[in-house]
Amino acid sequence: MYLYTLKLQTHEKAPPYPDLNTLLSGRNRPRPLEVMVQMKAQYDRTQLSRKTQYIPTRAARRDFVVKELQEFTKASQSDLMLTLNALEQQGLVSSIHSLWSANALYFMTTEEVLQELVQRPDIESITPVKQYQWIPEAEIKLEKQALYETIAPNIQQVDESRSMNELI
Repeated sequence: MYLYTLKLQTHEKAPPYPDLNTLLSGRNRPRPLEVMVQMKAQYDRTQLSRKTQYIPTRAARRDFVVKELQEFTKASQSDLMLTLNALEQQGLVSSIHSLWSANALYFMTTEEVLQELVQRPDIESITPVKQYQWIPEAEIKLEKQALYETIAPNIQQVDESRSMNELI
């Protein structure tokens, strides 16, 4: 999945967003738009580094960092998550995923909801997600076929009940 970045600045009053309008004008209306919303609040990584400097093992540091970032993300996204969950009940938002490592949210939504989200002061940016098919479908099929031919051209089925020692 690749991202096409469009950064929208939030303001007190909702000014016109020509980039957002340009993006949305070329779409078919009924299809939902996939977006990534970056929250303004970000964990201070220097402070996080200081907190972990005396933790003895790498695994313990990793666990501490994951827990700390997840708690921070949950706290900073709570208001927006309440709004998104209410909109999900109305069928205006779907597939909500919190990305704790970046304090961002991924979801699918409508144009109207995006226009409302742009006005929120706790959102840093809204990035539409754009997917590209970089490898043509025909090449993928050829690659899969070549893979099976080169690994084991004479094997039709593998009997899982036999152990590897029996085969050697």
